[in-house]
Amino acid sequence: MQREGLMRNRTPNTYGDPHRWMVFSVICVVYFFVYFHRVSTSVIVTDLLDAFHTHATALGLMSSMYFYLYAFEQPLVGYLSDRLGPRRVIGYWTMALIDIAHPDDREALVEQAKKAKIIYPDQMFSAECVRLCPSDIASQQTFKGGVKIHFRAIKPSDEEDLRRFFYRFSDESVYYRYFSPIKTMPHKQMQEYVNMDCDRTLSIISKCRLRKMFKT
Repeated sequence: MQREGLMRNRTPNTYGDPHRWMVFSVICVVYFFVYFHRVSTSVIVTDLLDAFHTHATALGLMSSMYFYLYAFEQPLVGYLSDRLGPRRVIGYWTMALIDIAHPDDREALVEQAKKAKIIYPDQMFSAECVRLCPSDIASQQTFKGGVKIHFRAIKPSDEEDLRRFFYRFSDESVYYRYFSPIKTMPHKQMQEYVNMDCDRTLSIISKCRLRKMFKT
């Protein structure tokens, strides 16, 4: 009797989470508005043609660019999300977009990304680095075998690539490079390598098109 009672207590709840219908309803409402905004431009086609002084073919091409980009990015983002996790992928692209923004706007963009919890809350940002780091330090050289390597100054968005590069090191390479047998490379430590003041210290990164290679 006691054993039967334990088995009954272990029986899974067939009714599921009582909040499942609420979650499902919210998702349906959100998707409705997302789809609505995709097709809402059809009611203002005439106004758009007059405002941009264009024709229907060009407007159709601009409207279809969303689906072209979506089809191109979905496999890539899905692959990276499976390999790295969605948080790292979103954070990586966020920092990459901030890197190409106007220097006067980058600090505000970093703070907004922190508040939205898109990047790490302790993400470093050096305004001096943005203004002092020369943007023209970039060169591409061709080596033996036709291997092309691009040299440039390091950026904060290189953090994830450098972390993956670290975990490819052998134990001997780690010891000779960092002078200690470290096993992990956390975000806090990696930030020190990708955020340079560009006044006293400047790191150059090299990237191979055939395979990724980093040297500082």
